[in-house]
Amino acid sequence: MSVTLYKATDDLVELLAQIDPETGELPEELGHARDLVASRAAAVAAVIANRELEAQAMADRLKEITKRVQAEVKRTEYLRSYLLVHMQKAGITEIESADKLLKIKRYPERDKSVDVFDSKQIPAGFLTKPLPPEPAPDKTAIRKALEAGQDVPGARIVAKDRLVMG
Repeated sequence: MSVTLYKATDDLVELLAQIDPETGELPEELGHARDLVASRAAAVAAVIANRELEAQAMADRLKEITKRVQAEVKRTEYLRSYLLVHMQKAGITEIESADKLLKIKRYPERDKSVDVFDSKQIPAGFLTKPLPPEPAPDKTAIRKALEAGQDVPGARIVAKDRLVMG
């Protein structure tokens, strides 16, 4: 059975406690115990170095995979936009694959949101409480005002088509 660093250190501490305080006489096994602790410590250090290298390799691989995921998401967003634009141009609201496994529906102007195209024009009553660095447009208040027919300079409601695939 191999001696652990823990056991070797305990044995060394015991031997150090046996040093004669009056004569300074050292136990016979002290040199061997020190060598054993140094050997075990070097082995632990080697494991640490190996794990650090493995962790760095994993981190590098994770960065690479993250970049690939981001590229795939971006490409998918582009393709979704591409499909939506062409369905809009053709006036198509529903497509079903020949095998009936895929159905695509376009809901025209389903999603409405507030577009603040010029925040400098937004009246003070439609700004959030001043927070550093500056107040921001309160899109909820702006939306309510616009839906009630009130004019809010610098903002408008935009309607976007929703594309659902299933």
